Amino acid sequence: MEGIVKKPQFKVMRAVFDQCIKLNHSKALFTVFLFTIIETLLSAVPLSVAMGTSPNGTASSAVFNSPVLKAAASFVLSLAFCIVLFMMLYGMFCVTARMVQKKSVTVGWLFIAFRKKDRRVLGSSIAFTVFYLLLGFLTSFLFSLVIKKTGSFLGISGGDSSSVMYFFAVAAIVFLLAFIPFSFVHLILYYFKNVRTLASFALSIRILRGQMLHFMAFVINAAGTSLLSVILLTVVLAFIPKNLGTSVGILAMFLSIMRLFEYYKVMARVLIAIPVYFFFTVGAVQVVVSPEQVPVQTEDEGSAEEKDSPTQESE
Repeated sequence: MEGIVKKPQFKVMRAVFDQCIKLNHSKALFTVFLFTIIETLLSAVPLSVAMGTSPNGTASSAVFNSPVLKAAASFVLSLAFCIVLFMMLYGMFCVTARMVQKKSVTVGWLFIAFRKKDRRVLGSSIAFTVFYLLLGFLTSFLFSLVIKKTGSFLGISGGDSSSVMYFFAVAAIVFLLAFIPFSFVHLILYYFKNVRTLASFALSIRILRGQMLHFMAFVINAAGTSLLSVILLTVVLAFIPKNLGTSVGILAMFLSIMRLFEYYKVMARVLIAIPVYFFFTVGAVQVVVSPEQVPVQTEDEGSAEEKDSPTQESE
């Protein structure tokens, strides 16, 4: 690995990002959409066990009538779901990294972690799952402690059903912030074949040390107006009164669909922005500026993944 480039030039990275998003926006959107659909379907499995029904809505086996067995099965399936999710997230970063590298990309790359059976990817997925499990317990404990000590949190009492919504909102923010130092773990595993699982976490922290805010500023800048649209639509939907008739309901549904579409755009742009920043910081990008375009070249030999598609690799 070459020396780490601290705080790469913002304008140059933005020019490279704009070119990548222009060429691959639709592919990135489709990948995010497919990832979300698979995530939703898989999450139904542990949820259905916890509720005592099968994913198709029928009653579960009699063995799950025991609350203890049902809770244990749901917990184990939730852990398996998280591991699979992080393995697919590795595939997502492989897709967007190859877009930045101007390599061929197919849908199969989303599932590359399962096809290659790389123990490093499995290990990192388990590590992420354990980390977020402990973080979730800690967040839940602190949230409950605040409610118990103060009697309310943001005006919501512990017995209020909406406190669950506030907890998940707080947990989502905490989880997002906790992921930032490890944003490059999957890209490190993709690009550097000789880096071990735990070393990839340490290397990600090392790369982002001293430039965390610079990295966040670039990602937020790359998200663009779509991020502002998501925030604005969320605020508007929060203030729309419920049960005020069909017209208001249709309006709220329309705004929700718009917010979802803008969310997909944000995710697509962010997932491309992160590899752009990564390749600049590890010195793997060579940019040649011309009046018409900013072509990108990344080092391929001894660092990147195989050039063939997942289908070709298995043959």
